[in-house]
Amino acid sequence: MDIESFPNEIFLELFDYINGIDLFRAFYGLNSRFNNLLYKQFRTYHFQFASISKFYFDLICQQHIPFIADKIVGICLSESYNTPEQINLFLSYIPSWNQFTCLRTLSLSNIPSLEILLKLLDICHQLCNLTHLRLSLLYLRISRPELQPVINNIWSLPKLIRCDFDIGISLDLFCLPTTISSTLQYLSVKGHHLEWKQINRLFKSTPCLTHLSISMAMSDHDNYKLFYHPALIKLKIDVFFSSDFSQIVIFLKALPNLRCLDVHFRTGLIYGYQWEEAIRNYLPKLKTLRFSMNRFYGELYPQILLRDIANSYRSSFWINEHQWFVQCYIRDRTIYLYTSSHRFHDFGDTFNYPDSWTSTCPYDNQQNFCDNITDVSYELFSQRRISSTVSMRNIEHLSITLPINDQFWSVVPSLNRLHSLMILSSHIDHFQSQLQTLFNRAPNLCRLVIDQNESSHPQMLLFKCTNASIRELYLKCHNHNFSQQECEILVHSSLGTQCEELSINVVSYESIVYLVENMINLRSLDVQCHNEITREHFLSIKKHHEGSHNGHLLKKKKLSKWLKNHLKIVDCTGSPHLKNGDDENMSNTDRLIHWLHDRLPSRSIIVRNPTFSQSILIWI
Repeated sequence: MDIESFPNEIFLELFDYINGIDLFRAFYGLNSRFNNLLYKQFRTYHFQFASISKFYFDLICQQHIPFIADKIVGICLSESYNTPEQINLFLSYIPSWNQFTCLRTLSLSNIPSLEILLKLLDICHQLCNLTHLRLSLLYLRISRPELQPVINNIWSLPKLIRCDFDIGISLDLFCLPTTISSTLQYLSVKGHHLEWKQINRLFKSTPCLTHLSISMAMSDHDNYKLFYHPALIKLKIDVFFSSDFSQIVIFLKALPNLRCLDVHFRTGLIYGYQWEEAIRNYLPKLKTLRFSMNRFYGELYPQILLRDIANSYRSSFWINEHQWFVQCYIRDRTIYLYTSSHRFHDFGDTFNYPDSWTSTCPYDNQQNFCDNITDVSYELFSQRRISSTVSMRNIEHLSITLPINDQFWSVVPSLNRLHSLMILSSHIDHFQSQLQTLFNRAPNLCRLVIDQNESSHPQMLLFKCTNASIRELYLKCHNHNFSQQECEILVHSSLGTQCEELSINVVSYESIVYLVENMINLRSLDVQCHNEITREHFLSIKKHHEGSHNGHLLKKKKLSKWLKNHLKIVDCTGSPHLKNGDDENMSNTDRLIHWLHDRLPSRSIIVRNPTFSQSILIWI
């Protein structure tokens, strides 16, 4: 059937599930019918700009958004390593946010400065229908007094229903509002541990709060009466520094209408009868319970403790009334306890197979256990014997050392879900056929990381391997600086041709230009150059540049003026600058940024890596 025979209603329904960027790349310009659908009939655009080339970002922002601004309901911007300066650029492209009359969701990741943050909050007050706001402040240098008006500003947004914070810099940075929000119902705060007194203030300033996700630092010596909050129906908490379950009970007493509870305890185990008493007495409406917890047992008898813990969850309350089942296992002298729906990607490291395991569900077996494993380390196979009757079919992230032993393939028959692969080896060339076999079984592999602890000759046979889905190559852990010849091998390989994001160390700065010009699908480059650009070499480059341009650029003064008008050079704080007449004080990174701006496409953004100043990020 011809796709154009479908009625417009089907296309409009389909468009709801597609990122606005992909809609324009796929349908714009095909014919007048699709252009009309995009510009006049479709009215619920979502733009996710987290992974996009600079070329398409400019195209969407400058040529399409002005015509559909009143039809955009969601925007996600991110100043990540692969999209540096994106938030600043978007602000420069949009003269007025008043045109976004239907914008409901705004997500802003890695906001670069307090000035930009305050400007964005002013913009939020212009968005008359904004209901969802997500702010990531992972790299923002900001003090608590500076953050307080920011929080109050957010709580005063008139229609805000949901807010997600990701702090990241300081566990003690987040401050609570001093104003009251009558609309906020969903709140998530990452990167900060709230205390009892802060919970009370939070409930008082957010009386309509129904969904809450936080971390809590509970002291066993706290004796605090919690503010009664009957509106809360869903709670997700990460509990630190407490071994006293009575502190949790105090919290639960204040939440009589809770329906869903998700708890992660960093230390300590809670027996089933303790949960049962608290739920019967204080949480009569609870329908969903999820938890995970662990305890280091030292010199105790782990098998007895494992049996006692598991048996405490076998009462009628757990098995018959609620059908809440738990699993329990021992690994590395630690006992882990969790509800059966738990997936193993939340422990902060890759998963290793347990020494022993049990479940309260009569239908559970080790295969069910393995089906919940998504992150796997090679130690799982090299240090433990796994039953050949089970298989791991849902691995998404794999860290593995070559060579691969036979047990791996017997336990992992398929890698269809594998998204990220880290190779830990100093001799990849010796096992090229094994690596190719692994690639062949991973049709959805997107990210490849090569990690090499010891410096050695590069494993260039790696680039003879093929996998049609790999788009991200991380070679900085390779512990090797790629020469020009090695860069050429990479560029002409299948992996290099299809690569969209590359992280690499190179010997020469000329290799950076070569990679950008010849990797046809590359949209972001994270690169560190081994060779320094000396001041004398930099001045000779500028002198040569002055002599090679047209007459209006012959003099240094005119060259500087041209650079200021055409080049955007950003330091590690995100502030545009151009060092003029101060070559002696310029760092090697600054010189390299200037040098690259003279040779790369003018649309490129070239900045220091905010987390590693000797590295340069290029957005193409």
